[in-house]
Amino acid sequence: MDWGHCDRVARECCATINDAARETEDITVIREGVVARKALSELLRDLARIDDTDEIENLFGITQLIAGHDHLIAQGQPGYSASTLAAVEQLNDGRKTLGWLREPDVYKEYVAGVHTAAKYRKEGLPLDKMRQGLRSHISRVANAMGAMALAEDRAELYACQRGLVRRIERLYIRLQHRALYPDNARKTDAPNPDNR
Repeated sequence: MDWGHCDRVARECCATINDAARETEDITVIREGVVARKALSELLRDLARIDDTDEIENLFGITQLIAGHDHLIAQGQPGYSASTLAAVEQLNDGRKTLGWLREPDVYKEYVAGVHTAAKYRKEGLPLDKMRQGLRSHISRVANAMGAMALAEDRAELYACQRGLVRRIERLYIRLQHRALYPDNARKTDAPNPDNR
């Protein structure tokens, strides 16, 4: 996967979408926004097929990029702006947790400090800041999909965003297994977060 290319495509699409979101009269700019949403949806659909934990940082980076651009678009819309800011902050916290997970001893110490109670675990694995942030983001995207009648290109983009975040969650659960239960960690051990 050429991640430099993926990053460029995502940034260019987001910039075009942002421009279109601020435009009410120039039909060319508005149409470019539709084309950009479709191109970004296609990229996210392809990325959501990746099943390699080594790529989770790259996948997560694309998700953070899009969340940041969503927040830029939401400026001046108080309710929506607060939601998109929460997404940015939660994903930033998740990025830190992902870094700790790459060092099992560090992650085990982190988990032992705050995630021992049953309410902070699901199927034996900690519901840490990354897991909580991903779940919140999936819910946030689903709420955006259901909050209004969306044009097909917008609905498709939200669906593809949700699919990518679900893939990241699945890869992250697999990494949790490897860090906490290295003797039993196999790809098939990871529960499917979609079966809830």
